[in-house]
Amino acid sequence: MMNRNLGKIIGLVVLVAVLIGAFFYLRAGDFSFFGAPAEDNAAAVAAAVEKETADLVAKVGRHMILPTDETPQVAEISDATLAAKEQPFYAGAQNGDRLLVYLNLRKAIIYSPARDLIVNVGPIYMEEDGTAQPAPAPEEE
Repeated sequence: MMNRNLGKIIGLVVLVAVLIGAFFYLRAGDFSFFGAPAEDNAAAVAAAVEKETADLVAKVGRHMILPTDETPQVAEISDATLAAKEQPFYAGAQNGDRLLVYLNLRKAIIYSPARDLIVNVGPIYMEEDGTAQPAPAPEEE
């Protein structure tokens, strides 16, 4: 009876050790759950982001002339209400709208894919840490 319980305990310890090893191996990024190397996944994600950005630029380009010598940085607006409270530039934006930032031109564009319209366009200024921010609204006197 004692040998049978000892065998179960040893088997359980080995199983737990294998599971822990597998967890850390997958977590290290060497392989995804589908067996493809992480580098292939990163390249596929980068290609998808590039295509999504190009599609977005094409849609916005139907409404206004865009620079052709620069690819914008794109972000999705996830909390439009909070953004509008912090910066008037975001007034009229909705969750899911896209912010296109052209750093060299210092221009920001809010585009709504759901409504297929440009919500706002404005200049940006650079913070000392290198981040871009929409220009503050002029103060009323």
